[in-house]
Amino acid sequence: MLVLESVWGDELSDTTSVRPFLEGWARALELRVAFRTFHDARDLGVWLAELFARQSYPSVCYIAGHGQGGRLSGVVGEDINLMGVLRKADPPRRRRVPPPQASRKGILLGACETGSPQRRRRLLDATGAQLSWIAGYEREVPWLEATLCDLLFLTYLFEGRVKQDESSVNKGPVFVCDKDDDFMTRGSRSAQTLATWVREDFPVAKAAGFGATDRTPRKR
Repeated sequence: MLVLESVWGDELSDTTSVRPFLEGWARALELRVAFRTFHDARDLGVWLAELFARQSYPSVCYIAGHGQGGRLSGVVGEDINLMGVLRKADPPRRRRVPPPQASRKGILLGACETGSPQRRRRLLDATGAQLSWIAGYEREVPWLEATLCDLLFLTYLFEGRVKQDESSVNKGPVFVCDKDDDFMTRGSRSAQTLATWVREDFPVAKAAGFGATDRTPRKR
């Protein structure tokens, strides 16, 4: 997974970062994660190009930063038009050979107001067949809660969601274990389904308009 993070504040004393959260999470799941910082559209484009240049790794790009009005808000420099950056990072010559379907490449936008359903669809349309899904927030969301929501989505993506005993709904959440007392999980290849699970399990996600859009296969 590739994590691209913008700076969160303009004070030298501000060390806010999603990296400590992601590093601990990645160690627990034994996942390979690369971290890079971006300050402007050029920085972001350089690293996003890696998502399209390689056939299997990284399969997921997590973009973390401020957002407003559909754009990534730059603490240093101008706001970033993600649509334009994606088009430059995924030029037509790369679209001729889309990555294997098994790679399921996608982008998680960890930024306020950058992931409305309409914008997610337009971003997918701007990248040929290179991306399978895009997830993000339609409205504003507090920083810590957004980070937790992002981690929950990524956990469901890579590990699956722990199953619940539906016969015990009225008794509260009772999770299903196998004979070895390990939690049983279920997964999905649909990012939209994963986002639905996140909204069910983490109400803040619903309030912030968190959702995902899968690429619809084109009919011949």
